[in-house]
Amino acid sequence: MSHARNRIIYIHGYEHHGQGYTMPAIESLVRSTIPNTCYSSYVEHWSPLMDTRNHTFKEVAEQLAQKIRDGGAYEKQYAVCHSMGGLIARQMCLMPGVRFDGILTLCSPHEGTASWISVGSNYADWYFGAGPKSLIAESPDLRLLNESDEKHHRLYHCVGVECFGKTILHNGLNENDSVVELKSQHLHNSNSPIQRYTMRVDYGNHDVPQGATGDKLCPHNFVVDHAEDTSQGHISFDNTPLINAIRNCIKL
Repeated sequence: MSHARNRIIYIHGYEHHGQGYTMPAIESLVRSTIPNTCYSSYVEHWSPLMDTRNHTFKEVAEQLAQKIRDGGAYEKQYAVCHSMGGLIARQMCLMPGVRFDGILTLCSPHEGTASWISVGSNYADWYFGAGPKSLIAESPDLRLLNESDEKHHRLYHCVGVECFGKTILHNGLNENDSVVELKSQHLHNSNSPIQRYTMRVDYGNHDVPQGATGDKLCPHNFVVDHAEDTSQGHISFDNTPLINAIRNCIKL
């Protein structure tokens, strides 16, 4: 059995309080998906990011890149990311001294966040900081990232969520996160070798909770909090695409 030093880095996304959050359900699913023979041959490393409200994803990437460079050499290194974390990992690929052998993103806004976030809604006060502003489609940082990282696209395994249920309208805008999550899988060049996976969450006749509400059962956060527990009463959830993404991305 190989005992090479390998690392999996979990990178969270924007938090409206500026604090980081963990992804225990995703971490547990990764552990259960990777063959048991690999457990003793890799080092799992958690790097919580702070103050995502007041720093752009590019600035956070620069912070985390420095920690990774200081962490020693690893034979293989992977990033498992949620939301803005996916943009952070992609940005890190462009920085000297950082190498990923695979990047798995969950509901990351690769094309930018939904227009209703930037134009105003009940949740607009959450999105005044530098962090969320760097996620909108008009962001110079996001535009430059999508124009610069094509050579890394073969490393990307992007998971999006397609949700079903009642559509919620606010000020005439469709706030159903299915639009955001499906679009989030696609990067600037649709012909690039990016692996894309689509999960389905069916709320039946119930409202589809919105990501900005902080509801753990909203489409944006669902896979982070319930990757293992797919039984949520009236909610039908299939995590097979996520399991396939883990297997295809992480090669230890």
